[in-house]
Amino acid sequence: MNTAAALVDRLAQLHVRTRETPLFNPVFQLSLDLSRQIEDGTLTLDDCDMLIGELEARSLTSRARRLRTLLQTSAALERPKEDFETFRRRVEAPALHAVFTAHPTFLLTPQQSEAVAHSVATGAPVDLPDIPQPRPAITLAYEHERAMAAMARAQDARAKTVRETLSHAAQAYPDRWRELRPLPLRLAHWVGYDMDGRTDIAWYHSIGFRLAEKAQRLTRYADALDAAAPGHETVGTLRAAADYARARADDFASDLSSTHALAAAANRLSADDPAKLTTRGPIIERLEREAEGASETDAVALLDIACAMRADGLGMG
Repeated sequence: MNTAAALVDRLAQLHVRTRETPLFNPVFQLSLDLSRQIEDGTLTLDDCDMLIGELEARSLTSRARRLRTLLQTSAALERPKEDFETFRRRVEAPALHAVFTAHPTFLLTPQQSEAVAHSVATGAPVDLPDIPQPRPAITLAYEHERAMAAMARAQDARAKTVRETLSHAAQAYPDRWRELRPLPLRLAHWVGYDMDGRTDIAWYHSIGFRLAEKAQRLTRYADALDAAAPGHETVGTLRAAADYARARADDFASDLSSTHALAAAANRLSADDPAKLTTRGPIIERLEREAEGASETDAVALLDIACAMRADGLGMG
């Protein structure tokens, strides 16, 4: 049994024996078979290494196949013509609330994650490099970074869906499509905020993570708006607010166990500052107002950013 196919066949044969006795364990028996083959030399450790690699690739390919099925969202638009209000209710109600957790970081290395993503995008089987990357140390900072990277990609995917929805609506409902506020999915996560049983996180670290996420999201809003409307004055407002939030995040990422350090950080956070942004309402209203008189291409881009702000607020989710 030196191939994955042989292992699967043997496991299927062993599983039949559970009909004879429910106490029979096919997996345990398969492991015993492999152990005996190693002992008598018919299965080498190099063979085992190849088996593990083959099983890993098969498992990740299966994962990629399931993800690709979940991401086939464009078909949702291919429906018989419906009246505008029915279409509006459908596209403005989230079809999914996705919560990103830290646990996937324990399972896949960044190299494996990239391989799965490539398979999802291309449809090709997962092909892992011969030399695997070392598994990173699992720290709270690493968990949070991976969760933010995943959420950023989810935001990009959602933006594509929103733009496709608006472009479709512009053709189907030319007189009213600019009224739409598509919200295909909402995003959330808890990495950095769950302190139950953890000794590597203090309460003020959660505030630091939240401020860092605000800075990251404001930067992404600014980048998107700068690409859609170069020179738009709101870009400067967003970047200044991102810089301010990043500086406050640095305050709360440090050791605030002393009263003096905590008071200083809290005072800087609560003090008035022209760069501080505590609501995105006026920005959303401005972008939607500008979209009313813009070309279809520009309006789609502006409404996409406004919809993202409605969905995520001043954070990554």
